[in-house]
Amino acid sequence: MIIIIGDSWGVGEFGIDPITEDSNSLIGPGIGQLLMLHDQVINLSVGNGSNIDSLNRLEVFLSKYTLDNSDTIYWIITCPTRGINLNSLIDGPGNITTNIYAVLDQFFLKANQIAMQNNTHIKLIGGLCDLNNVDIGRYSNLEICVASWGLLLNDSYITSLLWEIDQLGPIVQLNRSELLSEWIDIADQVFNKHKTIKILSPKYFNASHPSRLGHRILRDYLYPDWHFKF
Repeated sequence: MIIIIGDSWGVGEFGIDPITEDSNSLIGPGIGQLLMLHDQVINLSVGNGSNIDSLNRLEVFLSKYTLDNSDTIYWIITCPTRGINLNSLIDGPGNITTNIYAVLDQFFLKANQIAMQNNTHIKLIGGLCDLNNVDIGRYSNLEICVASWGLLLNDSYITSLLWEIDQLGPIVQLNRSELLSEWIDIADQVFNKHKTIKILSPKYFNASHPSRLGHRILRDYLYPDWHFKF
């Protein structure tokens, strides 16, 4: 069995609904549906979900299901600012980047504990949070299998730890103005990430989500022997 946790990137393909004309609707299959052609899949991904939401859903599921050696868990990591008190990114003597890594550390510690308690490993996929500069060496039961889904799709993709930053700027300006220069650098990187996704649309992305082809490329990377046409 394959178990997937994550946000809307794990749910499916998003785009314009041909009936309602809603520009951010679920319009096609995603990684979970593609994997269902070859294995049993439990997809616990939820739109706009946070990382702690994902881990909580996994805990609840594992309280009702006993894993065996054939089971695989994938965690699509979303932006670490979701579901947290943004003041935690400017509290204390550290800078913003240091505190982002501290937030991720708390998520990874919890995930590692869950994995250890269930005698398994959790495979990480960088979604809205790219993991290409993240070291998880201290977490014995976690492994990065795709550091950046976006970078997997195209090598021009701009990576960053964050995706949602608008609410952080005013907090930095009001409470830690000495960190404003760092926030501007982070914001520029995130802006370039947003810009790149638009440039790579609609081939690789739709509505700031991986396109149907984007999901297919991830599936083929994870399971290169599972070939099919759709």
